[in-house]
Amino acid sequence: MEKPIKLGPTQLVKVILSTLVIQNSMCAVTEGNCDNEFKLLANSDQNKNNGGNLKYLRSQVPSDIQQETAQMAMKRILGPISHKISLKIDPSLTTSEYRDSFLVSYDELSGLILITGTTGVASLYGLNDFLRNHCSCLVVWEGAQLSLPDPLPQVVYQKIIVDRFRYYQNVCTDSYSFVWWDWDRWEKEIDWMALHGINMPLAFTGQEEIWRRVYTKIGLSQADISEYITGPAFLAWWRMGNIQKWGGPILNTFLQRKLDLLHKIISRMRNMGMIPVLPAFAGNVPLSIQKIFPNASLIEHKHWNSFNKSYSTFMLTPTDPLFTKIGQNFLHELTTEIGTNHIYSCDTFNENDPQGNSSDFLRNAAKATYAAMTIVDPKAVWMMQSWVFHSSFWTNELVESYLSGVDLGNALILDLEAERRPLYSKFNNFYGHAFIWCMLQNFGGTSNIYGALDLVNNGISFARGNVTADKLVGIGSCPEGINQNSVMFEFLHEASLQLGQVNVTNWIYKYSDQRYAVTNDYLYKAWKRLRDGPYNAPQAYDNHGYSVVTKRPSLKLSKQLWYNPEDMQKVLEYFLTALNSSSALKDSELYKHDLVDFTRQFLNILVTFNYRGLVNSYQKQRLEKFTHYATAILDIFNDLQTILQTSKNFLLGIWVKASETWSDNAKDKLELRYNALNQITLWGPSGEISDYAAKQWAGSVEHYYKPRWHSFINALNASMHSGIPFNSKKFKKNVMKNVEIPFTLSNYSFPSTPTGDSLLEAKRIYGKWNIVFSQLNTKMRRRRKHQNR
Repeated sequence: MEKPIKLGPTQLVKVILSTLVIQNSMCAVTEGNCDNEFKLLANSDQNKNNGGNLKYLRSQVPSDIQQETAQMAMKRILGPISHKISLKIDPSLTTSEYRDSFLVSYDELSGLILITGTTGVASLYGLNDFLRNHCSCLVVWEGAQLSLPDPLPQVVYQKIIVDRFRYYQNVCTDSYSFVWWDWDRWEKEIDWMALHGINMPLAFTGQEEIWRRVYTKIGLSQADISEYITGPAFLAWWRMGNIQKWGGPILNTFLQRKLDLLHKIISRMRNMGMIPVLPAFAGNVPLSIQKIFPNASLIEHKHWNSFNKSYSTFMLTPTDPLFTKIGQNFLHELTTEIGTNHIYSCDTFNENDPQGNSSDFLRNAAKATYAAMTIVDPKAVWMMQSWVFHSSFWTNELVESYLSGVDLGNALILDLEAERRPLYSKFNNFYGHAFIWCMLQNFGGTSNIYGALDLVNNGISFARGNVTADKLVGIGSCPEGINQNSVMFEFLHEASLQLGQVNVTNWIYKYSDQRYAVTNDYLYKAWKRLRDGPYNAPQAYDNHGYSVVTKRPSLKLSKQLWYNPEDMQKVLEYFLTALNSSSALKDSELYKHDLVDFTRQFLNILVTFNYRGLVNSYQKQRLEKFTHYATAILDIFNDLQTILQTSKNFLLGIWVKASETWSDNAKDKLELRYNALNQITLWGPSGEISDYAAKQWAGSVEHYYKPRWHSFINALNASMHSGIPFNSKKFKKNVMKNVEIPFTLSNYSFPSTPTGDSLLEAKRIYGKWNIVFSQLNTKMRRRRKHQNR
C-alpha cells in the first residue's frame, strides 16, 4: 500500500506532468514508435477541423448536472463501496479544446479517492481506469467483479484521452440487442458506456413515432403507415430502407412507449456529457406517398436479401424537391421533440446501390441529403457509415464525387469494419473528411467466440501513425449485437488511453486477474490459448458467427475454423483445473459465465467433428458408423442445452419474455413474440436471412436446433435404407414446415431462470467428451493431411 501523498499545488502539478510523460510515452510496455505518435497527438489541435461544423460537437450540459449524473452512476455501479470515491467535473483540467482528461488523486483530508474529469463521461472513464488498473476490477455486460482492496490505493495520476470521439453502436444493434429493453436495462447500458469512455452513442430508439406524425401530417392514413413500417424486431432494416412491413403491423402504443423511452435515454446521455447521434432522412418512403404526391420521383429497391417484391422499398430521388421537404419535416419534428447535439446519421444507399452512377448525380444526392439537415439545423454534421462503400458499385471516383457533396468539416464517417476491411486507405482518407476508426467484430449478435486482437491493436496504431489527428478523430465499436466476446470491447475501449501498440499477452494476463479476482497460472494458460487462437482471427476470416450447430443442416456445411480445435479443449481443461487450485472461483459470476461459454464452444467443435464423420459415413454408405455419429450429435445437443440452461446469460426465455412486456393485450403479445422468435431463426417469412442472427440459448437448442438435426439425420437414414439420394430441396421444405415455422409460432413457455450447476455440468461434460474430442481431432487431422497430398 502506498502512503498518503502530501503535495502542495506546485508539487502536484509536477507529479501530474511527470505522470503524463510516463503515461504517454509507454515505450517500456508497448510495441511501436511512441515518439512519433506522441507528436501526432501533440500537434492534433493545430489543424482544428477545416472550419466546419465539427466544432459544435460537444456537450452543452452544465458541469454540475454532469457531476451529479456521474456520481449517481457510480453509486449504481459500486453500491455501498461508492462512499470511498468522489467524482468531480472540471472542464479546465485539460488545455486542449478537443481532448478530454481525467485526474485521479487522494484527498488526505477526507480520505477519499478523488476522480476529476472534464466531463461526466471522462470522470467515469477515469473511475474505470482506476478500478481496472489499480484495483484489479472489471465491469462487463455479463456481470461485474468488484472486489476492491481495502484501503483503496492512494495514487496520483492524470491521463489525457487520445480520441476526441469515442463512438458506440451499429444501426443494427437497436434491433439485434436493444429492441425489448426497458429503462432499467438502458440505464445500465448508459452507465457501461460512460465507464468505457463512450461520448458519442447512436440514439435511434423511438424515431418511428416521429415518422408516424410526419406522414400523418402530409396526408397518409394510419392504414398506409401501418402497412409500411416493419415489426419491432426488424426496425433497423426499415430505417435503412432495406425492407418494409415485414413483422408488422406495429402497435401505436409500442411507438409511443418507445418515444417516451427515447426521452429518458437522450436526457441521461446528455446529462452524462455525451453527444447522442440522432437519425436523419435517408430518402426511403412508402409507395402510398404517390397518392398525395402523384408526381414524386421514386426509385424501387428490389429483392434485398431475397425478400420478395411485396417487401421492396422505395426511395425518393434525392434531386426531387420533396426529398428535402420530407427530410426537413422529420428533423424539425424530431428536434422539437428532443432537442439536438447537431449530429445526424443516415445512409442513403445502404446495401442498395444508386440507380445513377454519374458523378453529378451522386454529388447532388449527397447535397440534397445534407440540405435536409441544414435547413433545420445550420450546425448539422452528417455521420455516414463507410459500409455503403463496400459494394463493388463504388469506385474511387464515385466515392469522391459523393463525398464532395458535403463541405469538409461537415461530415463524419464511420470506417465501420476497419479492423478487417479498412476503407480509409482505399479511398484516400475519405478525401479529406474526418473519420472514426471502428471495430465491427460481430454480425447478428451471434454467440460464437471470435475476435481479432492483433488486427485491432495493429490497425489503430497504424491509422494513428499514418493519418493526421484532425482527420482521424476517434475510435468506435460497432457490433451488430452485444453480450458476446467482452474481451474484445474491453481491449478496444482502452485504446483511447494508449499510445502505440499494446503488448497483448501482458494485457490478457492482467485482464484475467481483473475478471476473476484471482491470479492463477491455469487461467493465464487458458487466456494465452484464447489470445493466440480464437481471439486472433486472421484478416481473411469473415465468417464471424458461423457454427455448424446453428446452421440449417445440409451435406455441404462449411468446415471453417481459423484456430486449432485443441485450443478450446485446452481452455476448458485449464479452466476446470484452475478451480481445483483457486476455490474462490466457485463464487465468481464471471468465471461461471466463461465456463459455460467455453463449454458451449467445446461442444460446438465436437458437433462439427461428428458432422464430418456423419457425412463421410453417409457418402460411403457405412450404416453402423453413421448411427454412431448420429447418436453422438443428438447427445451433444442434449449436453449443450443442459450447460446453457445453468446461466442467465444464455436463456431464450429472457428474450421472449422481454418482448411480451411491450403489450398487455394477449393477441399483441403473440405478434411481439413472433417477432422475437423469427428474427433469431428464419429472419423473414421464408428464411430469407435464415440463421444470420442465431443465438445459442437454452430453449433454442432444445426446441429448434436439435429438432432440425434430428430431421436431417432421419432423412439421411431413410436415404441410406431406401437407396434414394438425399434431396436437399425437399429436406429444406420439410424442415421449414415441420420445425422452423412451428417454432416461430409456438406458445411454449421457455424458462427465463437458470437451472442446474454450471460447475458440475461443465466438469461432467468435459469428462464425458474429452477423450472422444481428442480421438476425433486426431482423425480429422489425419484426414486433412491425406486430402492435401
